[in-house]
Amino acid sequence: MLRTLKNMMSNKLFGLEEGGRLWNMRRHANDLIEGLKPTWVRGPESLQIDTINYCTCKCEYCNVREGGPFNIPRGVMSTEMVEYIIRYWGKFREMRIIAPFMNGEPLLDKRMPQLFDLTQKCSYAYNLLDTNGTVYDNRKTLLHPNLRVVRFTISANTKETYKKVHGVNLFDKALKTFWWFIKHKDSSQRVQLHFIVTKNNEHEIENWIERFEGFTRKVFPLHRMPGIQDASEQALGTRNDYIHSHTSFEEWKETRPLFIYPNERRERNIIPKHKTCQGMSFAVQWDGTIMHCTDAPPLYNYGHCYEVDMLKAWRLRNRARLTNPACIACNAKRPDWKETLQKYVV
Repeated sequence: MLRTLKNMMSNKLFGLEEGGRLWNMRRHANDLIEGLKPTWVRGPESLQIDTINYCTCKCEYCNVREGGPFNIPRGVMSTEMVEYIIRYWGKFREMRIIAPFMNGEPLLDKRMPQLFDLTQKCSYAYNLLDTNGTVYDNRKTLLHPNLRVVRFTISANTKETYKKVHGVNLFDKALKTFWWFIKHKDSSQRVQLHFIVTKNNEHEIENWIERFEGFTRKVFPLHRMPGIQDASEQALGTRNDYIHSHTSFEEWKETRPLFIYPNERRERNIIPKHKTCQGMSFAVQWDGTIMHCTDAPPLYNYGHCYEVDMLKAWRLRNRARLTNPACIACNAKRPDWKETLQKYVV
């Protein structure tokens, strides 16, 4: 019966290429058929490609900025490599999100429309983009039909605070790009605003929430890996509700990112029980290095995407998470993360 359901839901008549609830039904049917293993055990549901790692900002909390703690060389991924990675993962139905960014500002990459076209043509995925919004001249890139979700990180409510947090005087330009997008975007495109809490902006959280009333907003505590992410530690604020310091599961919940929806309902972003952390993407750096995590230094990697089978690398990565120093130090994981990994990947 489950196999019949799986076959039925593979049919295009069910609209699975559009994603949503029907795709989730198929995914859960697969989980039941294949031994109750979550989808991420078999392969990633999302992909991050570092197409370009130059940036217009110098955020105080950023570990990957030029001259930052991770000391990552600047570069641009070749178009050939980007296409190779997208085509490789495009044949996997479980791959639902392709995000062409990681350590830089994606609107600096003028190939974005071409990459969105490729995703639409060669995969079952849609595109998602995180941007600081400061590259106003390339704003029309945001209107591509396969770019379903655009997330603006504007971690300040005033010019003065923006300069302290983002390291540049581009507050007005970021707002200009955001409001232009709101005016011109397609009704099917979703937009979010992100606020990363630091010592220099924590006093502006509520005013920032009020400024963008009517939109989906997300307030993040700093992603921390003490001893690894030095910039995060230096930028850390003092508000307990945005510092991952906890001893119980309930205390952990209270320090998760906070969603504020257009109707002003507030909800903590709780990682589902069948997942271990918020870093569940397959990530490739601009030079082809397969990363352990989007937020960990390149020291932790699984070789080059041309030399290693990427699905095999993903499975090696899942097993390594039990002992990897970055995972152990990370604050963006569930308290029961070890139990979940031991259950599904050991």
